[in-house]
Amino acid sequence: SYSEEVPSDCPYHGWDLYIHESWEHLYAQQRDLLEFYWHSIKALLEHFERNELLRKVSADIETLRRVPLDFQALHRDLGGDEQFKLCLEKRPDVVISCMGLAVFHLLTVQSQKDGGTAAPTRKIMARIYNYEPFTPLSSLKSVSIGQFVAIRGTVIRVGNIKPLVVSMCFSCSRCGEEIKQQFSDGKFRQPEKCTARGCRSQTFEPKMDSAETVDWQKIKVQELMDNTDAGRVPRTIEVELTEDIVDGCVPGDVITICGQVKVAGTQARSRSKSGQSMYVCYIDANSLGTPKQGDTGKLDLLQFSLAEINGIQKIVSSKDIFGLIVKSICPSIFGNHLVKAGLALTMFSGAPKKSTTKLGIRGDIHVLLVGDPGLGKSQLLQAVCEIAPRGVYVCGSYSTTSGLTVTLLRDPGTGDYALEAGALVLGDQGICCIDEFD
Repeated sequence: SYSEEVPSDCPYHGWDLYIHESWEHLYAQQRDLLEFYWHSIKALLEHFERNELLRKVSADIETLRRVPLDFQALHRDLGGDEQFKLCLEKRPDVVISCMGLAVFHLLTVQSQKDGGTAAPTRKIMARIYNYEPFTPLSSLKSVSIGQFVAIRGTVIRVGNIKPLVVSMCFSCSRCGEEIKQQFSDGKFRQPEKCTARGCRSQTFEPKMDSAETVDWQKIKVQELMDNTDAGRVPRTIEVELTEDIVDGCVPGDVITICGQVKVAGTQARSRSKSGQSMYVCYIDANSLGTPKQGDTGKLDLLQFSLAEINGIQKIVSSKDIFGLIVKSICPSIFGNHLVKAGLALTMFSGAPKKSTTKLGIRGDIHVLLVGDPGLGKSQLLQAVCEIAPRGVYVCGSYSTTSGLTVTLLRDPGTGDYALEAGALVLGDQGICCIDEFD
């Protein structure tokens, strides 16, 4: 229940860019939804002005047309309102539109005050990061459709960047009236009827030169090995990236995705029940975070706690640093100091030598462990993968040569061929441990 009366005229700039229904239509027929829009945008405007949001993210707005928003800080500033968090989880399209509209309105008002700066004309996207809790891929089922979730996983396939049409103008074949049609989720559809008075025509001609497009890319994300149940194949899900977050990751990156779970129809038909369509879940990404850039898209430096810094200083001041590192590798296995020393040298590697006349000499080395069964070779390899910032462990007896490198697969949705990364590609700039090497 709201105490303040909603005005009959729209007080916000850029309403048509974010909300498809007009203010007058909502005021007359959907007053409850309009009240939610009104009070949500008002609360967001107060939060942005109080925290000087435009001054902090001016570079992102000018170059990338986006605004990174810390959800935890926003939730705290709104007094821990659980209703707001529930609305974002259940109706993310409405809440994210309110966020973008609030930023667009603030920019327009500021440009009018300054006088010299130009008002924004294009849509500015609100990118939400630091959203919790993380949802495991095993929990993404039919009950999650339409909800806002955050997942973590490894990128195993990256598609090509393509233009996606979001709106286009149509011309009536009878009276020539021009109608602008929005395409939600990239689905092409013509207007149902002509909007001109007295014209009932239902045939239209698309005007290709009026099409508005955005960059679009599809990636495939696999759940982390730590979250995989024993004996189960790791689960995967497809993620669609748009606008400024495309081309933000490469195969092998461990990324954080915040977005809305949606469904798309496939061409596959059930043999027993002809005509029944199958649907697959995918995530329409709102934000993308990588270890190098963080959730905000900026370079994220390593952060250490005070206890970790004190521990690093103690290790530096010790006399035998290399011996301490060797003994710290897989302490559950006694001895084998020479083997552990070789693994430690592999993880730290050496200095590569580059020459203008000859081929460069790499600084990395390969290690081959040979021994009788039961000596702990597999445990040593798994310990190295856990220690390394980027480690991949595979069993060679169940892998093929193409599976270790790359596999050429065809995307059933777009028909394009894409390279799916194998273990060696996922372990690039890191450690790849192949057990049962044959």
